[in-house]
This record gives sequence, C-alpha cells and structure tokens, in this order.
Amino acid sequence: MMQPCVLQSNIILTGYRATGKTTLAKRIAQQLNCSAVDSDIVVEERAGCSIARLFAERGEPEFRRLEAETIRCILLGSKKVVLATGGGAPVNETTRRLLKANGIVFWLQASPETIYARMCGDRTTASRRPALTDFDLLTEIKNVLKQREACYREVAHFCVDTEKNSLDTAVQIILEQYAGYQK
Repeated sequence: MMQPCVLQSNIILTGYRATGKTTLAKRIAQQLNCSAVDSDIVVEERAGCSIARLFAERGEPEFRRLEAETIRCILLGSKKVVLATGGGAPVNETTRRLLKANGIVFWLQASPETIYARMCGDRTTASRRPALTDFDLLTEIKNVLKQREACYREVAHFCVDTEKNSLDTAVQIILEQYAGYQK
C-alpha cells in the first residue's frame, strides 16, 4: 500500500535552464510520494507546440502570460506538488509573488560553463527552447543569468548548488531544508 503524500506545502524549484529542476522535481516527488510538475511541459501542452515555436509565432510576452497563468493554475490547485518552473518564470513580478506565497522556493544554481556543457549535451534543448539573445550560447547564459539574478534571489527561500552536489545530495539538501522550514 502506498503511503500518503507527506508534502505540507508546494516545493518549487527555479533557476536557469539545465540546473536540474525537472530531474530533481521527479526525484523529490518520488521520495515524498507526490506529483512532480514541470511548468514548461504544461505550457507546451496547453499551447499545442514547443516553447521555441511559441516564442517564434506568438512572442515572448504571450509565452510569459501563458507561463504565469499555468503556474497559477498549478499552484492554486488542490493538491501539493513539486514544481519545476521554467528558467525565466521569476522574471514576471506577479509570478514571483505567486511562487513565494504558495510554496518553498529553491533556487538551483550552477556556473555558466556547467550550464553550457549540460545544454550542449541535451539534444532536445535547441528544438524545444528558444535562443534568448543573438549572442553565442555561453555569452547568452552569462548575460541572462546576470539579468535574472535579482529575480531568483528575491523569490528564493533557499539556494542549492547543483554543480558541486550530486543529484542525490541535492535531493537530500532540499528535503532537509524543506523539513526544517516546516517546523
């Protein structure tokens, strides 16, 4: 018989692309016997196309609107979840407030070089995610990280280094910080 979910409030993972949000969300949810949701996947399902195509055909403002609406629906739903947000979700002020008020937010961090290496190793990145600038990928990562840093910092309850820590260690850190925050 499966144990009931022990999640008292939503766990929200945010950070740049390729910092481990989706993978860690699945592992944490499995440990807690809860649902893991990737907001990017839900946005793609709702839009009927990839995020890259959504950006190209409808523009970033429409994508951000749909992303914010999707995250609101996920977080205000009746069940508790482990949510992996899109990397740019905290850029939207309304979304930042929503994230902070509806769960414990973990900002997953890695160096631009590690993010670059992970993105280059993911065959689906180019087809599913749009370029955010006209710069080469590493320069884009550095620039966008710098632009988003204040937003990530504002929304985060905790920071977790996913470059220096293994996936198992990162899961353990998040679960320990989560448990301590609940007391």
